[in-house]
Amino acid sequence: MTTSSPIAPLPSNRPAGCQFSLLSLFVIMTILALVFSGLFGIGRLFGMSAIDVLAQGLSQFLYVVPRLIVWTIGLTMALRRWNTNPRPARLATVAFSGMIVTTLTVSSVQTAVIFALQAGTIGSQHISWFFMALAISAAGFDILWWILILIALFGSRSEAAASTQGDSFATPGTITAVAMDEPARQDPFDFEEN
Repeated sequence: MTTSSPIAPLPSNRPAGCQFSLLSLFVIMTILALVFSGLFGIGRLFGMSAIDVLAQGLSQFLYVVPRLIVWTIGLTMALRRWNTNPRPARLATVAFSGMIVTTLTVSSVQTAVIFALQAGTIGSQHISWFFMALAISAAGFDILWWILILIALFGSRSEAAASTQGDSFATPGTITAVAMDEPARQDPFDFEEN
């Protein structure tokens, strides 16, 4: 009986527990600060007070904040794996950055249009067509970003990993036994008489 050699785990100087770091917290806080500064900037552009911006514009961003936090954590995890898994990390970095930028852009444009509509700067006759075009373009970008994430997750298997694992369910780091001289097992439901 021969055994295949186990795949050695990558050395790590980090504890095996939580992967969240001060860099992740810094990135999350920076993105949230940019979101709120953009919100206040858009509101002030249309002559709204800070109280009006908080009362009307904050609700536009509240439903986006949980997704931004998750995508920021994904972005920092991809950046941390840039040297160990470069291709999936690059794809994930582009995808998570694209998701963040797309979401912030769409939310900012929606907020600007709503503020301009309330200030009387623009008319309401074509507003539904504008929002529909904005939603279609945002959906197209979201499809692109999710395809990149799927490629990063499932398309990065190398030929060497595929040939060593084959169709077995062995996980990396386990020893797989290969029986070479073992006789073939008979089917227990084979009732042929000799």
